[in-house]
Amino acid sequence: MPDAILIRHCFRCKDPLPETRKDSYCKPCRNHKSKEWSAANPKKRSQMAKNWRDKNYDSRRHWERHYEETHRKEKYATHKRWRAGESGKTWIERNRAKDSATAGRWIKTHRPSVNARRKRHWAANRGRLREYARLKRERNPERIRLLDRQRYVRHREKRILLSIAVRAKRLQAEGNATPEQCRELLEQFKSCCGYCHTPLTYKNKTYDHKTPLSRGGTNYIENLIPSCRPCNARKHTRTYEEFVKLIQP
Repeated sequence: MPDAILIRHCFRCKDPLPETRKDSYCKPCRNHKSKEWSAANPKKRSQMAKNWRDKNYDSRRHWERHYEETHRKEKYATHKRWRAGESGKTWIERNRAKDSATAGRWIKTHRPSVNARRKRHWAANRGRLREYARLKRERNPERIRLLDRQRYVRHREKRILLSIAVRAKRLQAEGNATPEQCRELLEQFKSCCGYCHTPLTYKNKTYDHKTPLSRGGTNYIENLIPSCRPCNARKHTRTYEEFVKLIQP
């Protein structure tokens, strides 16, 4: 006579358990029991979760990154719905500084993709965005001027190079200089004017083209020289050699 097969049953619902399951509860009942225990012991549950996260930090971060890469669209859609809901709006209102700092860090670490997305959005909505900017300037002219001055103070080097790049583009000149290259050039001249050797300050610092753009000069860093405003204005359309001969005693 063959041996009798022992069938195990769930302690809660009395349903038969699979032979491979070692737990005394079936999966639905175990989940239900775990939820009941968590609801009855919230502090203990929170501490256990924290201890587990601290103990398994590396593996947890690995699987979190893996999940983010494989579920990027779903996670973005869920986060967007949360921010649009009441709980998201309440949290943002209470933690506005933290939210802004987090957004700033994310933009810095994803700068290429952010710039590409902004370019696509601008190309697809050029007319609407220009109209919105015009109406915004008309409604708040003083605030727009104040913000523009503050941005100029924060990014003076970048704004100077931007204005030079705009002039170069109008004259169809080749090349483009980066802020890092200009800072290195300024260090080479020890933060002094390349013509009169006057120390350059926040108010009088500019960059001049050795060969003017109007006379076929390029906008590469090799054609730029740090200059004070008086020398830059006095040089006008002269070349570097012509102006040096003019100011020599």
